[in-house]
Amino acid sequence: MGALKNFFSRLNFWTLAGLLLVFVCLLYTVLSRQNARFDLTRNRVYTLSPKTVEVLKGLGPEPVTVKAFFRGDQPGREELSDFLKMYAFQSGSFRYRFIDPDRNPGEAKKAGVDEYGTVVVERGDRKERFKEVTEEALTNALLKLAEARTRKVVFVQGHGEKSPEDAQEKGYSHLAERLEAENYAVRSVLLSRDSVPSDADLVVIAGPAADYLSDEITMLQQYLDGGGRVLALLDPSENRLTLLENWLDSYGLVLGRSVVIDKLSRLFGADHLIPVVAQYGQHPITEKFNVASFLPVARTVTRSKDAPADLEVSEIAYTSPGSWAEQDWKQIQGGEVSQDEGDAAGPLSLACAVSKANASLRLVVFGDSDFADNAHLYLSGNKDLVLNSVAWLAGEEKLVTIRPKERASTPLVLTGAQQRLIFVVPVFGFPVLALVSGLAVLLYRRKYS
Repeated sequence: MGALKNFFSRLNFWTLAGLLLVFVCLLYTVLSRQNARFDLTRNRVYTLSPKTVEVLKGLGPEPVTVKAFFRGDQPGREELSDFLKMYAFQSGSFRYRFIDPDRNPGEAKKAGVDEYGTVVVERGDRKERFKEVTEEALTNALLKLAEARTRKVVFVQGHGEKSPEDAQEKGYSHLAERLEAENYAVRSVLLSRDSVPSDADLVVIAGPAADYLSDEITMLQQYLDGGGRVLALLDPSENRLTLLENWLDSYGLVLGRSVVIDKLSRLFGADHLIPVVAQYGQHPITEKFNVASFLPVARTVTRSKDAPADLEVSEIAYTSPGSWAEQDWKQIQGGEVSQDEGDAAGPLSLACAVSKANASLRLVVFGDSDFADNAHLYLSGNKDLVLNSVAWLAGEEKLVTIRPKERASTPLVLTGAQQRLIFVVPVFGFPVLALVSGLAVLLYRRKYS
């Protein structure tokens, strides 16, 4: 009887163990087909931006393959790996793999890679490559592959404007590089000779020093009224650019002749002629925009009370309440300024966006051109502000830039009781549990052996 009892006891044990194993296997099979991620970090550093998620969901069935040519111990590899895992989680069409160029020289040569840290994104017979380990670089590479054509940005020249070919401090070569990185083709034109190209998606007027000719204004007006897009960045000047400013005023804008003074700038180590923009209007350009911008030597650009009824005019960037619009150019040139009775007090609008219902006409006017030059483009939120404006004008709101997330440390503060609990459980609790379990097993065996 004892042997039979032991047999049934063991049979019962192995039956239960088998059922438990089957249950665990079934549970694993079900859970392995379910995807779930939780990001508990303060700044959501392990969560992709809404822009990236939108791009990934719109990829379609055609697969995208990312090949990252990194050595195993190369800096930036782990950070890129985190991004790629998050991208693959959002889209079944997204695939990736890391390739060591030293171990796979043939594949590196085939992809045209001759530098470590190069990332190649492939879709069909199209390829894009970059070396920046950022979410912005990877998402924009996907956008370039999905974009059917390259959009054309035209910079007007011939009146002292900033040039996209100029690499000096006052030039716009850095902005041109950023635009080209986001799949824009950049070129310059002389209106008096070339007119506005018929295939231009966006015309940029950047800091002209001389007024335009009436024929040139007519060209611009025909282009804009015909559904064109214009970005105008106009610096304050004691002498008005009459024809150009009057033309822009006709779209419901008022371009001030004063210079904005902002004492708050000194808190940031800047001059009082560099107003701080920390308040933004409700508009797609500045949606969820919470980074300060700095516009050196700026003028006001406000919505006219007599704006045409068929135009939507939005003020999108404001100075601090402590600023004012200085009208006395002698004070400005002398370096000693004070707010007089006739000076408009802040907050002051420095930029406006204009659109027309049921039409493709779009216009953005800033009261400064220096904030986008090589010396100031990467200052705080300046780059994002101008690139967001370009994206909205070109009808590419999805290209609004992604600001990097800070991986801030989050200290864990424990009470005295919690600290004692954390000490007691691993030091005493686990050993006691193991000892009790061992004694229980020993007594069980003695009783039924």
